[in-house]
Amino acid sequence: MVETGILIALPEGTNGRLAARSGMASKMGIAVGGGVIDADYTGEIRVILRNHGEVNCLFKAEDRIALLILERIANADAMEVDDLGTTERGKLHFGSGDQNPKRSITAKEEGVKICFLHADTSDNEFFNAADIGHQSR
Repeated sequence: MVETGILIALPEGTNGRLAARSGMASKMGIAVGGGVIDADYTGEIRVILRNHGEVNCLFKAEDRIALLILERIANADAMEVDDLGTTERGKLHFGSGDQNPKRSITAKEEGVKICFLHADTSDNEFFNAADIGHQSR
């Protein structure tokens, strides 16, 4: 748990969600655990970091370790009912949505190649001229 020294007041009707920074996650294997901040919380923000990487990480003051995402929430009234009706999934538990998926994405290959556009267009073997024109970087 990393202490940030930051105290905030969130607007009513919102909550804050702490999320991993993509660079830390992809390069170092650092993930943010937990991370929902209620609007009425006024204590110090602490960030739960988990290291899934292979090397120890050392953070110092002013390092950017997480993102705070403000989300609007609906505080709808819940009510007790005698019958919930039925759904196709019914009372199946965690992971049961994978049993008969209506839509799914399946990888055809085991290896995934991630490509980047190079400044030298002769090195862009996976992109055509239209791709390069669309992604100017």
